[in-house]
Amino acid sequence: MLSIVIPTKDRPALLADTLASLAGSEPLPGEVIVVDASAGDASRAVVEAAQAATPGIVFRHLRSAPGACRQRNLALHEVRGAVVAFLDDDVTLALRSLARLVAPLAEPDVVGVTGKVVEPSPRRIQTKHSPLRRLLPGAGAQGTMMRCGYPNRLWSVDEPHAVETMNGCFMAARADDARAVGFDERLEAPGGYALLDDEDFAYRLSRRGRLRYVPEAVIEHRNAGFSSSRAREFNRSLVRNRRLTFLKSFRATPAARVQWWTLMAIHVLHRAVQRDWAGARGLLEGLRDVARGSAP
Repeated sequence: MLSIVIPTKDRPALLADTLASLAGSEPLPGEVIVVDASAGDASRAVVEAAQAATPGIVFRHLRSAPGACRQRNLALHEVRGAVVAFLDDDVTLALRSLARLVAPLAEPDVVGVTGKVVEPSPRRIQTKHSPLRRLLPGAGAQGTMMRCGYPNRLWSVDEPHAVETMNGCFMAARADDARAVGFDERLEAPGGYALLDDEDFAYRLSRRGRLRYVPEAVIEHRNAGFSSSRAREFNRSLVRNRRLTFLKSFRATPAARVQWWTLMAIHVLHRAVQRDWAGARGLLEGLRDVARGSAP
């Protein structure tokens, strides 16, 4: 059975659209667990309405304190399926995307799968999936992690790949392996927003078996979680979490440390080119914390 896990917090309208798209999936998931950190009962009402509209799926509503990692960990102790897929509460799925996402898990050595995520184009210079990423120092193969714990993200997104990182809004894993790895709650920023939790989870999962990227499995992600008004806080936390995941899972050799600092400098330059002064300031504050030893 396939279990779906969706953490949510105070976004009932978006959640309703996500659950409606699941109701149109082929095949239907066996269960959908919504882990709710909302202040009121609006999200519970959305789950109850989805259950009434789609009796072929078992919808479960769990209460949780805020924190995407905490919410997912709670759900991992509750899932009944042999496979678990993690979605955000602001996604819509193409018709057979779930089937295509979980199909590679029929191979015994595959432990995780992710798919193609379509997001709104930002009004700025975008480097996330640019072929220029291959020019990064020590980049390695696309979809893998550099020795400093930084992802070399995919640029050929229409081709299948073996990967070491997955999209947190759209990824699946064997439930037993996911429980063994878990989500690191230290990666949650104040207010419960998690940063780099998917990279960290996926890389540690990849030590247990193969991860696959399947371009035929497609979702649309509204990416409603980030607010530009929080850019300074976001970027300061980004540095802290990049440092934490690096020191936790990678060998901090002199070359890896140089690479880490070089990539952080590129981040600052990128923010400056975008005229994202709040973001650049947050990065510099985070780097100051690292230099002073007040961050990992």
